[in-house]
Amino acid sequence: MTHSLATNSASTAAAPAPGWAIWPEEHIDPAWRPSEWDASRWLFTGDPDNPATVVSRCLTRACTALITVQAGLCGSCRHERAISGTPVEVFICTHTPQRVKRSPVTTVGQRGDDVASCQVPSCDFTVFRRNRLCFYHYCKRQREAPTTDVKLWAQRQRPFLHAQHFSLAPLQPLVRLEVLYALQQRDLEGLLLNPALVRRLIKQLEAEASARLLSNLPDDKLPKSSKQFRSLVRGVHRVLTGAYNQMQGIEVVPESFGARGYDGEGVSQPWLKMLITDWERRTKPTSDRLREAIRAAHVASQALEKRRRGGHDYTILAFEDMDAIVKAMRNLTYPDGTPYSYSYRRALNGRFFELIEFGRKAGLLDDVPGSFARHRSHFIPCPAVDDDEPGRALPELVIAQLDAHLATIGETLPYRGWSREHIKLMIRTAYIVLRDTGRRPQEICKLKLDCVFESDGYILIWDNWKAKRLRRQLPILTQTAEAINRWRNERANIPINGAAANYLFPGRRTLSHTGQESPHLTSDELGNALRRWVRSLDHLNSDVAGLDGLALPFDRSRIFPYAFRHSYAQRLADAGVAVDVLKELMDHNSIDTTMGYYKVTLNRKRHAVEKMRSLVVDHTGTSAPAASATAYELRSVAVPYGNCIEPSNVKAGGQACPIRFQCAGCGFYRPDPSYLPAIDHHILSLKATREKAVAMAADNFVVRNLNDQISAFDRVRTKMREQLQDMHPEERQQIEEASTVLRKSRASQGLPTTTLTITAINPGRND
Repeated sequence: MTHSLATNSASTAAAPAPGWAIWPEEHIDPAWRPSEWDASRWLFTGDPDNPATVVSRCLTRACTALITVQAGLCGSCRHERAISGTPVEVFICTHTPQRVKRSPVTTVGQRGDDVASCQVPSCDFTVFRRNRLCFYHYCKRQREAPTTDVKLWAQRQRPFLHAQHFSLAPLQPLVRLEVLYALQQRDLEGLLLNPALVRRLIKQLEAEASARLLSNLPDDKLPKSSKQFRSLVRGVHRVLTGAYNQMQGIEVVPESFGARGYDGEGVSQPWLKMLITDWERRTKPTSDRLREAIRAAHVASQALEKRRRGGHDYTILAFEDMDAIVKAMRNLTYPDGTPYSYSYRRALNGRFFELIEFGRKAGLLDDVPGSFARHRSHFIPCPAVDDDEPGRALPELVIAQLDAHLATIGETLPYRGWSREHIKLMIRTAYIVLRDTGRRPQEICKLKLDCVFESDGYILIWDNWKAKRLRRQLPILTQTAEAINRWRNERANIPINGAAANYLFPGRRTLSHTGQESPHLTSDELGNALRRWVRSLDHLNSDVAGLDGLALPFDRSRIFPYAFRHSYAQRLADAGVAVDVLKELMDHNSIDTTMGYYKVTLNRKRHAVEKMRSLVVDHTGTSAPAASATAYELRSVAVPYGNCIEPSNVKAGGQACPIRFQCAGCGFYRPDPSYLPAIDHHILSLKATREKAVAMAADNFVVRNLNDQISAFDRVRTKMREQLQDMHPEERQQIEEASTVLRKSRASQGLPTTTLTITAINPGRND
C-alpha cells in the first residue's frame, strides 16, 4: 500500500483568508428576489406563486394557510379532514376552517403603555409587557433566559416565523452573508428554495463562526431522515468552498467532474476512503458515477464492519470478505424493506469492482491479498420474471385516471421566467405525446418544432437517438396532432431565443456539466413533473380488487416516463397488431425485443381457451361449442377471421383452404369472440371493395358476392355480440381478457391479423 492511501483523509480546516470576511458581501446580488427578500430585516417571505419557492396554499379553498410542500393540506385541515372522514375532493371544496387563530399579533400593551413593536428584529407583533417583547418572545425568554438583559437577548432572536418565512438575523454577520450568497448561487443553478429546510440550516449555524465549515458538523447533527436537508447542507458547503477557492485564485473544477469532493462520510475504513478519493481525483467521474461509487463504498464498508477487525486492516482481507460485500449488494433494500431494483444493485456491484480494479492498476492495493478479488460467482442474479405479470406497462384503467386529472399536471414544476399556464400546457402536451406515441422520454424532449406534418393522416417526425437513426416517421392520432398544434400556437406567444427556438419543448434549465442552458426540456425535468403530479393525486386505483371487493391502490412508483413506451407497445399487442408491424412502430432492431410484448404462458392460454370454447359459433351464427379445450386447439386451425375445422386445411396449417378463405359461406368456419376485431376490419374492407366494384361498373355477380359476404359476416358478428351482451358484466370482462390473450398468442405466431402501413424516411437525410 502506498503512503498516500494509508494517510488519514481527515484534515483540520485552515483559518479563513483575510479577504473572505468581505468577499461574500461583494458578490451578493442586492436585487435578489425583491418580492420575497427583505434585506433590511434579513427576512425571507416565500411567495406561493413563485415556482422556484417550495411554498403553496392549502388546497382547502376557504383556508388561507401556507405550507412548505408542493400540494396538500395544512396541518389543521389535515387533522379536521381525518376526524370528519370526508373524501378529500369534497373536503377541499366545502370545508370552512373554524379554528381560532392565536397569534402574538393579537396582544396589546398594558397599563396605558403605547402600543409598540417587539424588540426582536423583524418581529412586527405588539408588545405584551413592559420589557417590550411580544407574547411569543416573552414566553420564550421566560423559558430560556429569564435573567439576561432583554435588549441583548432580543438582538439574537428570530421573529415569529410561519411556514413561508426564514430569518438570517440570529446568525453571526459573516454567516449571514455566506448563507445568503450560497442561496443566491443555488438559485442560479435552478434549485428550489425550501424555507423550512433553510430554517433548520440556520438553527445548526447559530453558534458557528463561518458556514464554510458546515461539513465539519458531526453526523448526529444531520438528521438521516431528511435527504433534502442533507442535500442543502452539502450544497451550501460546495458553493462556499468553490467561492473560497475562487477568491484564492484556485481553479474550480465543474461539479460533474468531482469538484464537490468526497469527504469520506459513511465509510469507516481509511484505505477505502482514500481509494475512492484517489479514484475521484484521477478519473474525474460524472456526478452519477460518483454517487454510485460512494453508495457502493458505503455498502462495502458496512459489510466489512461485520468481518474480522472491521475490515480496517487491508493486509488480511480475503475471499470471504469479498463474498460478504457482494452478498450485501444482493440484499440491499430501502428502509422499509423493499429491495432496490435489479439494475441499481447491479450498477453498485459493478462500480465497487471498478474501484478495486482501479486501485490495483494504480498501485494503491499492492498490499491487499490477491484472494480479495472478483470471482465469477460475484454477480447480482437477475430476478425470476413471472410471465403472468403485466411487466412495466401501465394498465389502461390507470392511464384513464391520469387523463381525468390532466388539468393539474405541471402545477408545481419550476420553469424560470414562464407563466404557470404556459408551463402546464407544455407538460400536458409532452405527456399526451408520451402516452400516444410510445417514444422514449429523451426522444419526446428533443422533438423539433416542425415535427408534425399532414399526409394522408398526421405523421410525427422523430429521431431515434439510441440507435442513431434520425428522421423517423410515425403515424399518430388526430387528437395527438391537435394537442401538439395547440401548444405550438401558444408557444408562439412566448419569447424564445437561441437554439431553444428550434425545439417543440424549449429548455430553461442550466446544465451542471456545461454551465449552459439546455436548449430543450430534459428527460429529468419531464420525469420530475410527472412524479410530482402523480404524488399530488388524491387516489389512484389499480385494476385489482382487494378482499373487500374494492379496488386496491395502484403502486405509484410504477408510473414514470418510460412506462408509457411499454404501455403503448402492450396496447397494440393486446389489440392483435402483427409482431412485424409492431417492430416497425417501436423501431426495434430485433424482432426478439418486440416478441416480449406478446409473451403468453401456456397456462394463461389454456384458461383462455377453456372460457372461449363454449362461445364458438358456425357460419350461420348458431352456437357450436367445442367439446373440450383440446378439441378447440387440435381439431381446428386459426385463419384470418376465425377457426377452421376443414381436415385438409387443418393438416396444412391453414394454408390450403379449398374455397380461398370465403369463410362466411363455409360450413367448417368456427369463429369466436376473440376474432371480432378482425371481422370488423374485414367487413370494412369488403364494403370498400364493393364501392370500388360499383365504381368500376363490375358485373352484378361480383357485387352480389361482396354483398353476400358482408351480410354473412355481419350475421356472425351480430350473434356473437348478442351472446356477450346477455352475459353478466364480470363474465363478459373475463371473456374480453381471454380474447386478448388468444389474440396475443396468434400474433406471436405470425398468424394473419389486422395490419398497418408504415413508411420510413431515408436515415441519411437531414432535411
